[in-house]
Amino acid sequence: MDLTELADLAHTRRVSLYRLRPSEDLTEMCSDRVIQDDHEFITLRVFVGGLPALLVAGLPEDDPAEWGAMVRSLTRVDIDFRTRTASAALIIRSGAEVYAVTFGQGWRLIRESRIDRDFGLQFAVRVLDPDEIRQITRWALSAQARVDRSSVPGGQGLWAFGLREHAELVRQLTGYVRAELPVELTHLRRMRNRAKFRLRLEFGDGVRMPLSSDGAGMAADLAEITRILRDNTIDPRLQPLTWVRRISSRDERRAALDRAVLDLLAGRGEGEVGIAYPARYYEGPAVDHFRGRINGTEINTPDLTLADLTRPLLDPLSTGRLDALR
Repeated sequence: MDLTELADLAHTRRVSLYRLRPSEDLTEMCSDRVIQDDHEFITLRVFVGGLPALLVAGLPEDDPAEWGAMVRSLTRVDIDFRTRTASAALIIRSGAEVYAVTFGQGWRLIRESRIDRDFGLQFAVRVLDPDEIRQITRWALSAQARVDRSSVPGGQGLWAFGLREHAELVRQLTGYVRAELPVELTHLRRMRNRAKFRLRLEFGDGVRMPLSSDGAGMAADLAEITRILRDNTIDPRLQPLTWVRRISSRDERRAALDRAVLDLLAGRGEGEVGIAYPARYYEGPAVDHFRGRINGTEINTPDLTLADLTRPLLDPLSTGRLDALR
């Protein structure tokens, strides 16, 4: 019996799947909290369908129910209810990739800098039907950092949500996998004979999806996900979602990117710097004057140029050019 036949026999469960930045030692994927407190958490080296893996799990000490204080304030009755939240993460090496399957709040057990936050979107643009998007959460590129969530239970085209690809970052997507897509996941094999079945997936930093509860089936599912990321082409209608991405402040690449920006501002290195107007001015009313202050230098001009922004940053008295620009 091969892996495909075994996977067909397995049950599935909807879990959260993350792709991690690889490391020789899987324990390096664990958060500091796990490493520093070996009494509260367990770490076990295991095998999942023949793949090397690390199981991380914990049941923290119980805490007072967060609403208990309000009940006590209103009624003078202290009910003293306690809560405990069990969490687990299964970190699996599949070929050259490392994935983490999380249960409960298991994502808290993973080192944040190791999470590949492009994984969810890169998977989405390869499998989602652009005409069957059910929910979208986007973050506006503005000083207000506004987050909007829009839902259409029956699904609709992505661009019907009014997305502005250069002015908003997509943080989460929920939709249906394209019906004609050749995807060999355990859940699809079990359900494809049902009338009108469509696989619904939720995409963020990771993917919320049904995966096999059997070891061999899980190994087959992860191999199929790796194949999709490698071989499937990006849907042209979804490709604009990949043009602008947000880098977390804890991302290990942040320091290198900051140095690259400083080199560009100083006229060194390769690349160009341009002016990005706030989203609310895009195709909006005409602007006839710009007024502000950067690094102690006043800007008051009817025609804003790149030099107006970079000249104050080159002041030798400046202690932090990027901080001044922000």
